[in-house]
Amino acid sequence: QRLEDCALKCAQDENCNAYTMQLEGEPRAWPASSEPLQRVEGKGLCWLKETPLPFALPKRDMRHFKDPLSDAASGECSYVTKLVVNSYVGSPHLPRLFQSLYSLGFRRLSDVIVVLGGAGRAAAPTRVPVRDLVPMEAEEGDAVVVIGVERHNFDLHGFAALFRHRDDPLVAAHGYMYVHCTVTFEPRFPAVFERLNFTDPLVIYGAPCPSSNIFAFGAGVVDAYGSSYEEPIGKMEGLLIEHARGHVRGVKPLSEWGHIVRFGNRSIEGRRADGRIILSYTGFGITKYIKWGPSPPACIESEGCVTMKNRCISKGRGCKDC
Repeated sequence: QRLEDCALKCAQDENCNAYTMQLEGEPRAWPASSEPLQRVEGKGLCWLKETPLPFALPKRDMRHFKDPLSDAASGECSYVTKLVVNSYVGSPHLPRLFQSLYSLGFRRLSDVIVVLGGAGRAAAPTRVPVRDLVPMEAEEGDAVVVIGVERHNFDLHGFAALFRHRDDPLVAAHGYMYVHCTVTFEPRFPAVFERLNFTDPLVIYGAPCPSSNIFAFGAGVVDAYGSSYEEPIGKMEGLLIEHARGHVRGVKPLSEWGHIVRFGNRSIEGRRADGRIILSYTGFGITKYIKWGPSPPACIESEGCVTMKNRCISKGRGCKDC
């Protein structure tokens, strides 16, 4: 059994506490090689030997944090997960994203956070009716949380917004599913979103890089990366980070801030009428539409880029430094 089988099992099992991998019978800290991994059976648990991290993680007590909607129904809540949509002011892609959510019967709109880069000034988390955010028919009570960020920092200003407002009741959660406005959702997404396991606050679920900076991660990852994603970057610098070629002026790939766990694959499904390539992230149930450009240069060729031994997951294609 490969690691992703263990990850999927754990994500779908409410009794699963953490992750561990075994290779040839011996516990191994992440990262491991691409050799087949042995699944560890027993009461739904897959243990992960934690790797010491080069920083002190602030402790946050999430034991008493409860989702307001779940409180009213049962008085209990296991994991609060927020869907974070990294977008920008004037994006033409948001209507398609929301249409796909509605088509799947997704009703956890109060757990959706839309981060709008390029707003000119910072705007605190605010509930905004869906019909005021995108030109589409929506029920009167349907609303999402919107955060404004001064600059459009490509894929990364959403990370910055989460750290700024991590203690705001509209933002605080056990974990976050991080996507971009250029995605739509596949039928399996609602079930995956409901069952993501964030017992390990430093877990990062992702596909092999480059993964379009689409991840699910625990709240501890936000504490770990801190304000590092406030640094302005250029488009090519952003690609260096996405491909995990290195870090640019202290901005690192997200995989450097926690325990990366492979969650599904990325597959090319064709080309849309507007020329964008269609990518399916099968584990999450997410489809991404991208403009396929040139590969980023080697890190040594880019000013301010520092190579490093990183923890991204590679299939040996398009990610030579992993």
